[in-house]
Amino acid sequence: MNAFTTGDRINQIIWVLVFVGFVYSTNLAGRIAERRGRGFWGWVSIAGICIGPLAIPLLFLLPNLRREDPTVPKARNALMM
Repeated sequence: MNAFTTGDRINQIIWVLVFVGFVYSTNLAGRIAERRGRGFWGWVSIAGICIGPLAIPLLFLLPNLRREDPTVPKARNALMM
């Protein structure tokens, strides 16, 4: 008799998909953090060890460190450079 049933195979596939999604979300959190002016490896470790995929919404709640001064018009910023 086969040791694996159809239900076991489906469970294995689901766990593999969950693991791949978790790894992808940690990388995505690091890339988003990098674009927002924060450290890549710091946020990858936070997402991987502590809070997982919840790091992505947390990044959007924190302020963007690379944002320019919103009171100065963009055309004026281009002339100053």
